[in-house]
Amino acid sequence: MFALMLTSKSILKKISHGSAGVRAGRVINKRAQAMNVKTIKPNELLILSNKVITLKDENSKESNFNIDFLQKISILTTDQGPFFDDVALALFFEETALILPSEHCCYKNVYAGFSECLSLNYDAVIKAMSCAENAEFIVWTK
Repeated sequence: MFALMLTSKSILKKISHGSAGVRAGRVINKRAQAMNVKTIKPNELLILSNKVITLKDENSKESNFNIDFLQKISILTTDQGPFFDDVALALFFEETALILPSEHCCYKNVYAGFSECLSLNYDAVIKAMSCAENAEFIVWTK
């Protein structure tokens, strides 16, 4: 299972810039707004196509997110490797954060799609891939 699921609350608390805390999958960001945090499970799909991110849950229910409303993309790392997946792509919208573990079947396609349509900070990507600590690397911001 993805290690970030075990530590995502503490990591997201750190990266929510002075948040009041994290409760029940929600982060309070610096503007005192609640943010829903969704870690994509192995039996769920995340698809990037035509500027829309589609999340298909285990019941085939679809949720769509337009990338025009994307606020930032980060790579989150943990200190849980190599026994657990310790890298994830975090997609931050105004009220929702989607966390896609690097071992998920959709990770490579979603990452490649963003690499093609956005100007990612590859210096941050390289630093993230060599990190073995709990950290956030911002690779794109609006």
